[in-house]
Amino acid sequence: MSFGPAPSPFTQSLRAAKDRKKQRVKRWLSICGVLIVVTGVGSWFMWGGSPAANDAKSSNAPSSARQAPDEVSEADGKTPVNPEARMAVEYNDKKLKPGESSYLPGSWATAKTFAMAQGSTLTGYRFTQWDPVWSTRLGGAICSTTRHVTVDGRTAVVAQSGRGGKANAKSACNLLVVFNVDTGKKIWQVTLPHSDDAYATNMNVTLTRGVAVTAWGSGSAAYDLRQGKKLWEAPGKEACNDSGFAGGRDLLALQTCGSSDDDTSYRVQKIDRRTGKPEWTYQVGRGVGATYLVSSNPPVIAVAAGADSVTDLIVLDAHGKHRSTVALGVDRYVTDCGGSLFGTVESCDSVIVGSRQVFVGGKPSIEALFTDRPANSIAAFDLHSGKPVRKFKSKARRAMYPIQVSGDRLLAFRATDDNRAPSSVVSIDPKTGTERPYLLFEMPADMAALGEPESLDVTISHGRVFFAFKEIHAPTKADDSGLIPGVVGYESAG
Repeated sequence: MSFGPAPSPFTQSLRAAKDRKKQRVKRWLSICGVLIVVTGVGSWFMWGGSPAANDAKSSNAPSSARQAPDEVSEADGKTPVNPEARMAVEYNDKKLKPGESSYLPGSWATAKTFAMAQGSTLTGYRFTQWDPVWSTRLGGAICSTTRHVTVDGRTAVVAQSGRGGKANAKSACNLLVVFNVDTGKKIWQVTLPHSDDAYATNMNVTLTRGVAVTAWGSGSAAYDLRQGKKLWEAPGKEACNDSGFAGGRDLLALQTCGSSDDDTSYRVQKIDRRTGKPEWTYQVGRGVGATYLVSSNPPVIAVAAGADSVTDLIVLDAHGKHRSTVALGVDRYVTDCGGSLFGTVESCDSVIVGSRQVFVGGKPSIEALFTDRPANSIAAFDLHSGKPVRKFKSKARRAMYPIQVSGDRLLAFRATDDNRAPSSVVSIDPKTGTERPYLLFEMPADMAALGEPESLDVTISHGRVFFAFKEIHAPTKADDSGLIPGVVGYESAG
């Protein structure tokens, strides 16, 4: 039996999206032998303005106050006692038949549990226990997930459903499920209204304080996170439709306007999570090929201007007014925007936003990966001015990419498939560039030598780091199938 769904409109739409993305990825990345895992053209007038107030000061500094149970959990700031790591979680697929593949659309971690989605099943693991402690099967294949988890361990997924509660290959992705990561218990589930045309490639789900929000291209809806009561619904409109949302501290909506590709434009709104009413609107300038929501607070969006990949980051202030533009140029940095097959707009995993700076990893050159020069560097840009303020250089032949901001430090991942040095997560002081080890570990070779940015989900939580493939493949030959690596996680050895 395989977790992989049978060929269907669900899998066909995913494969079509994946093929389009692969055509845009430069093939030299596969030579790099590094892991790309985490996450300028124009000026202010090019991107348009906002009719909001003109206060340019930001009120988005992170709060040190204790978070409420229904808030989205933020980086806990925990530092491992000892950087030498041991394996905390390992999952190898045993059920795929030769030539089959299976999607792992999401993974999450709390202080107690690592959980993952695969096919139509949610599975939870306790640390250093290799067998799952819970398993929850949904009605159909999981179509969309959010990386957000509440302080008390809840998150949300969208799965296929069908008439009479039985999903089939043609079922829409219209079942919203909220569950507890520690126990696997479904807290509630609802069928989304008027979502018969919702599929994995246009479905989006996110969390903000006390609310789960979904969009599917032709509509959107929000639900109380505790009870599952519908708070508001926004049916699709001909002029502008909700493409998706970014959650976390605040709620941002990305809207697509226009009826044809030649007439498409985008706007971003801050939404009152309980009522669905916009608090401000920012109109993205015309001529932008794609727009993504990077962060809700501080509000940061990514745009592709005159290129297939992201060229600029636009930083807004607390009132939706243009604050700065970070010019990235074309194919200079790893942003991973649009790299996810599951979820459509909140997907720039390699762009890491802090309270004062945004961090982006540079693309390594082929030459640098075979010399003693630093393979790449992480660039820090000032949110207020948009200007580069510092670069943190990696090591020779070992590229480095940002993962998250924890407290006042940046956590970054440096992979290697070289036996002379371990892979590592390092902690960097953005003010001085001083680096210290966070965790040191030996990764499986096939994870440490990946070449495409959309291949892995990376999660750091409570001093642990987890790597999960987004899609796993069994070899074509039957005698080579064996165990298929899917997830590995590390924690301090003490």
